[in-house]
Amino acid sequence: MKITLKILGIAAFFIAIGYVLTYPFELSYSGTNTVKILVESEHFSDLDDLIKRKEFNGKVLYISIAEPFESYFDDGLGPLKELMNHYRHEEIVFVHLSRADSDYGRKNNEIRKWKVGIEAYKLKGYHALMLPDLQKKILKNSLKGFLPMYLIVDKYGNIVDYNAPKPYQKEKLYPKLNELLAL
Repeated sequence: MKITLKILGIAAFFIAIGYVLTYPFELSYSGTNTVKILVESEHFSDLDDLIKRKEFNGKVLYISIAEPFESYFDDGLGPLKELMNHYRHEEIVFVHLSRADSDYGRKNNEIRKWKVGIEAYKLKGYHALMLPDLQKKILKNSLKGFLPMYLIVDKYGNIVDYNAPKPYQKEKLYPKLNELLAL
């Protein structure tokens, strides 16, 4: 019994050391050329703050809104990555908004977990934390009223679908995106 407790104590010590050593590194993750983190996202008071960004001008946006990576597993990341691959040469930008609790975006540990998820899943596109005020505004305009959900924005910055088809609904989604890209 004493040996087991010593082993558990030693294991806990090494886990704590590993956590302390990796914490600053994980928190500092700032994305790559294809995975962009919008660090100023906690200042977005409405979708226009996001949609009207200069890097999105003249591009169709497909916005996924979910819990930080957990809800993506409801539909699976596979269809979303397949969609992104299908449109990789088109003027379409994928934006991933993750829901944050009121304290979520302010706690370094939660930001770290969000960034670890982004890095682990290598989900290309722009990533932002969505604070509760913005989430309420988005859900108010949605017929669905819960997450995950998807939006489509045209090249002119207009939200054309607050209840866009999910990535696995190719027969509905692809024609809609193709039509907007052709405009």
